[in-house]
Amino acid sequence: MIEFQSVCKNFGERRVLNDLSFRVDAGEIVCLLAANGGGKTTAMRIAMGLISSVNGRVILGEKTSTLGRVRGIGYMPEERGLFDEEKVRPQLEYLAELHKVPRGDISERVSATLELLGATEYAETKVKNLSLGNKQRVQLAAAIVHDPDILILDEPFSGLDPIGVDGLLKIFAMFAQRKKTVLFSSHQLDVVDRVADKIVLMQLGAITFEGNADELRGLSNSNRIKLIVEFENGRSFSDVDFSRCAGVTDVEIVGNQVEMKTSVASLPLKTILESGLLASEIVDIAREKGSLSSSVAEIFSSSDRRTGD
Repeated sequence: MIEFQSVCKNFGERRVLNDLSFRVDAGEIVCLLAANGGGKTTAMRIAMGLISSVNGRVILGEKTSTLGRVRGIGYMPEERGLFDEEKVRPQLEYLAELHKVPRGDISERVSATLELLGATEYAETKVKNLSLGNKQRVQLAAAIVHDPDILILDEPFSGLDPIGVDGLLKIFAMFAQRKKTVLFSSHQLDVVDRVADKIVLMQLGAITFEGNADELRGLSNSNRIKLIVEFENGRSFSDVDFSRCAGVTDVEIVGNQVEMKTSVASLPLKTILESGLLASEIVDIAREKGSLSSSVAEIFSSSDRRTGD
């Protein structure tokens, strides 16, 4: 379990985190989402005891995170921390030992971790000779080699090819099935959509949304209702006024097809019929929610307009 309780952080006069409070339960995969410079990396560093907060606290498992004293957590920082001149296997064995993996288990644990990430063939390769994606695989191996109960990963999908992304998603699922806790950040919203049980969206250092991907999509102004209409008894679109439909923000009519943009995730049939259409005249109706990326972009742009950025 990870719990942020009213965490605040300033850098000089700038408040980076403002009363940040949320929880990640055991078996849950949560994405911390923010624009660049939005505070997500700062939040993770506070959780890991790398920097202090102004007030509030972070609980990891049953312990309060303390500056310089966090141990046993699987952590992948934004700035990767591998030694370029060292080979992969010795580094992972060293890190496993630091995490107090029993010495008799270290070699097997490292081999299993490399196999899990599809990096076995690079075990005796120096890090500097790896591609960006394979460096990422090794960095992930360093985060999980000690089989932690809590994973905190900052942009773990960066640099991974589609095979690497699928592999990491399987690891996330495996950790969740074993009731481990996963908190990660990512700008790859298609991946977030596939894996996150919950999204915590931050703006100006505070939470502006907390919920699942479908709920976030529901906030988009890009939701659409598409109708195919066949009028009865000589009626036409001149008999219809879609402005009577609450929640409809724009209408486009092409032939017998109608596309309505809405400010709500769904529009009940009875609301559509307020336009003057008859239910028997609607041949087909399809509801399309806005994309996750459009929802996030709209939220961020509205924040920029408020702050003048």
